[in-house]
Amino acid sequence: MNLLKVEHKNQRVLTTEQLALGYGASERNINDNFNNHKDRFIEGKHYFLLQGNKLRCFKNYPDNIGVACNRAPSLYLWTERGALRHAKILDTDKAWEVYEMLEETYYREVIEINPGAEWRKKTNLIISKICKGLNNYRTPKDDIYNALEERAKCKLKTRLNNLKVRALSQGMHQCKVNQLNNLDVIDNDPKLKEIYIAIVKEKAIKHGIRLNDY
Repeated sequence: MNLLKVEHKNQRVLTTEQLALGYGASERNINDNFNNHKDRFIEGKHYFLLQGNKLRCFKNYPDNIGVACNRAPSLYLWTERGALRHAKILDTDKAWEVYEMLEETYYREVIEINPGAEWRKKTNLIISKICKGLNNYRTPKDDIYNALEERAKCKLKTRLNNLKVRALSQGMHQCKVNQLNNLDVIDNDPKLKEIYIAIVKEKAIKHGIRLNDY
């Protein structure tokens, strides 16, 4: 099943047309099921309803060209939870089979971060995106470092101090020593780097950060 990737509010979504096609149902069937079970759907959690200026902005975005009919007065976009609700209502083998595929390959995109030279750039971009989404530029970083210390059974502050002492003893200028940080500590330990990258990837998935953001 080859689906056009649609995103809204930094998460993967499906149009009613895509959902109906995948589940082997008609769009009317999907709409009727929604209208008959509205109490089981929460806007912003199971779906987004775009109308007026929001719909115009969505249609005009280059990546969304062709996603919705130009004359459509409204557009429903279904989140992963919304797709699950519809699968439960339809309760057909086809719907469940397709939902499992969507869950594994569409809604959850695997994020690859090579531990080579680009790992700092990619992890920093992901963390910045998470911070921006939460409007909090400190806590997400602290959470990641705390998780790293817990999993690796280490103290980054101690390791950083040791790294600075070694750097000074090897003749590094004081101003450069002062610029050393936790990422330099992580870079010097392949196992630590592996754990750090894994944690950042987990956070990216949790907060809906997509590969194509980069």
